[in-house]
Amino acid sequence: MMASPPSQRSWSDLPPELLSEIARFLRTSRLAILRFRGVCRSWRSSTPPPKINPPSLPLFQHCRHTVVESTVYSIQPTSDPTAIPWLVRAQYSESGELIVKDLF
Repeated sequence: MMASPPSQRSWSDLPPELLSEIARFLRTSRLAILRFRGVCRSWRSSTPPPKINPPSLPLFQHCRHTVVESTVYSIQPTSDPTAIPWLVRAQYSESGELIVKDLF
């Protein structure tokens, strides 16, 4: 007699207590938390977005400035290697949402 296959369950159905424990171990890596929160809505709501601690810059101590962490990517079309690449900026909002902007 063949055993019946296990029932299929979704990763989004994991108990909130387990998700909190997993997120607690990921707290040392901002990128790991962002990836964890990106899996699905229930995972995102189980843990707050990572805090952004901008570096202390002596140059800006007496000025009102905000340091925003972002990454600039060069996107080169593979169909035409002679084409001018696009430059885009990617950064995370306070809520952990990825925002991509064209630089020009």
